[in-house]
Amino acid sequence: MEKKTKFTCLRYVPLNGNGEAINIAVILHDFVNGKIYFDKIKKHKRLKAFDDNLKLELFKETLRGIEEFLKKPFTKNLFYNTEEKYDENYLLNVSNMFLNDYKMSEIQSVYTENVKETFEDFKNTFLYFDTDKNTRPSRYDAIKTINTLFSSAKHEYDIKSLSKDYHIEGDNTNGEPVTFDYKVGDNYYKIIDLEGQKYSLKYMSAKSWLYNASYLKDNQKLKFILVNRNDSDEAKYIINILNSKNSNIEIIDSNAFLHDIKEEQRKVKNTVQ
Repeated sequence: MEKKTKFTCLRYVPLNGNGEAINIAVILHDFVNGKIYFDKIKKHKRLKAFDDNLKLELFKETLRGIEEFLKKPFTKNLFYNTEEKYDENYLLNVSNMFLNDYKMSEIQSVYTENVKETFEDFKNTFLYFDTDKNTRPSRYDAIKTINTLFSSAKHEYDIKSLSKDYHIEGDNTNGEPVTFDYKVGDNYYKIIDLEGQKYSLKYMSAKSWLYNASYLKDNQKLKFILVNRNDSDEAKYIINILNSKNSNIEIIDSNAFLHDIKEEQRKVKNTVQ
């Protein structure tokens, strides 16, 4: 039987940066059973490259403090309000306390039959570079995580504007069906795997999807969800191809996809009210 949980990422957003962020922890709250799952990054090479002004020891100490703070209601202590661990809005309530360089991503309801397994999937996807290369999630694993978030959003609200395997066909596509992985409002999404396939196939796929963007209307966007992102020259070249000057095209990650889903949820909720 599926259980409702709450999920978020803790992100590092340097105040002196350009607004970009990097995932530093994943959090899943099983409020039905009063449990919290928390895991943080342990490899800091990429983090240092992201912010070369970072004081690593201070960062580690701060992250340990955040973990301790979040877990307080889940410890056996007379001084803590342990009832909070059963509060569905616990993560939302504490999210307002994060300031400066540390912020929570969109808090998403997640429906799952196996909380531990789902948390491991999320950890491997959202803390991708913290995983050893030989155990990093495959394309199937990454898509499984994205599908879990997507199906959970549809479960939470009956949103007709959320569609999976959405295809368009007609005169503007010369009668050829074009299938997108997802559609959220006026945004269309295609998952681009930067590993797994041969380079020639990835190159042809990228070029093909840039062409498919021409089928969309002016108010519609094609967003590429990059999975298995890496620092190889091949991956950088594919990203460079996808970085079109077309304003209807955007490259995003799983966090941004989650944000788009939440925005659509808000629109529908406000319309109903």
